[in-house]
Amino acid sequence: MKKTLTTLLSLVLFTGLCFGQFSFNRAVNAASSAANSAKSAANSAKSSSSSSNSSAKSSNSKENKGTVYYCNAATGSNRNDGKSASTAFKEIQKLINSDFVKDGDIIRVAEGNYLGYMNQGFIEVTKYVTVQGGWSSDFSSWDPVKYQTMIQPTAEQKGTNGSKALLSLKPTTPNQNGLMIIDGFILDMGMENDYMRADPKDERTGTCEGCETGRLMDEQSPSHCGINGGYSNFSGKLIIRNCVIMNCNNYGIQMANNGGHWEIYNNVFVANRYAACEIRGAKATPDGITLDFHHNTVLFSWCRTKVMEDMGYGFRFMNGLQQEDVHHNIFGCNNYGAIDNCRYDSNKAVEAAKIQNVENNLFFMNNADMVLPAVGGGKWLMVKNDQFEDVDRIKGYEGNKDLPTNSKLLKLINQPQLKGYANLKIKSNTSYDPNSAQNQFRSAIGANQVGTETVRVSMYGNRYPVADAISLFGAEPGYGAQTPVK
Repeated sequence: MKKTLTTLLSLVLFTGLCFGQFSFNRAVNAASSAANSAKSAANSAKSSSSSSNSSAKSSNSKENKGTVYYCNAATGSNRNDGKSASTAFKEIQKLINSDFVKDGDIIRVAEGNYLGYMNQGFIEVTKYVTVQGGWSSDFSSWDPVKYQTMIQPTAEQKGTNGSKALLSLKPTTPNQNGLMIIDGFILDMGMENDYMRADPKDERTGTCEGCETGRLMDEQSPSHCGINGGYSNFSGKLIIRNCVIMNCNNYGIQMANNGGHWEIYNNVFVANRYAACEIRGAKATPDGITLDFHHNTVLFSWCRTKVMEDMGYGFRFMNGLQQEDVHHNIFGCNNYGAIDNCRYDSNKAVEAAKIQNVENNLFFMNNADMVLPAVGGGKWLMVKNDQFEDVDRIKGYEGNKDLPTNSKLLKLINQPQLKGYANLKIKSNTSYDPNSAQNQFRSAIGANQVGTETVRVSMYGNRYPVADAISLFGAEPGYGAQTPVK
């Protein structure tokens, strides 16, 4: 006797089936954006001053002001002094490693693809410097949207980059007063990952109509982040801005803060697995460890596996931070939840002193806008943004709402990916035959019976196009990543 069970699960995270307010058809076919969803910044008065900032500007006015160096993959040479556009270095890594670049210096990087020392596929920033991509080849103009400075490894780098992040931020000599700035880069793992072939007619491939690849083959793709801190904890101040972090199969950003104010703003995160951003504290006490996460566009964060049982977050609140401000972001199409808020510090005094502010963010088509642990059971609580005021541990909660259905953003998102996500399905096929030769033998020797299970998805982690990710800058006035301004 053979028993086969087939289930089709249309995920409730799409088109308002979960929240009952968002109409996908209306959104996709609507006219271009309107900025009338913004609320007065006075709504943020309850929380920190950074949460009341409605423009995509830094809450930290400090910048590195040391010697300016230049790097150009097309025309530079590692035998140059790097001090002018005409004597630019060729490799970012060689320039950072040089004896003459010091903490506080600035490295301007021209458009091109930079793959580290001898094209190994990663770059390690070991000094408190500003590394700024987005410069024209002659360094006369800065525009990271137009002059694309990339770290985009290919299959050739699989044997040389191992589990290294595309950017590892790990100063050799920790300095609590040091400042590192990463600005204007496109970090893309989409050409290195393994994907199923694109074939919408073959359900095994997980290809939504019009996507350039099938689903991510997570069990075969290399496992590393867009940005992390290597194997050490980062001490000092950190700013990450005006970047695109995409198609990362093991976090967009995952780091540990060992003391300092960090700011992650005006970035586009798209199609990253596990989570777009996860920052934890690394000291015994969280005093002085703060994070300002604002004006980011966070889309298509994917679960750990195609079974979609866990992970898949836009932003994660983690233990060990004194204060975290999450404001003026756009969270959309995050596979498990826009915001994960499930971790509690075992030290009750530390937990009680935490400050978490979530204000003036826009949400759409997430499985949940915030995920919380259930008090009396094993299930997670899937919370909508209009319920944030009832989350006790959140201090500031004003101004969160659904993305306007006429937002220009919905036209700029890659349409095959958006439509595929809106109709995402999981198909599970389980087969068990107690009379099979294998199970008859296992029964005779007292072993457990076995069966087979096949899970097929209509979409999972499909590669997102770079051009469509870049177009998201400035899509919604006042929210998400704005057009970069020098």
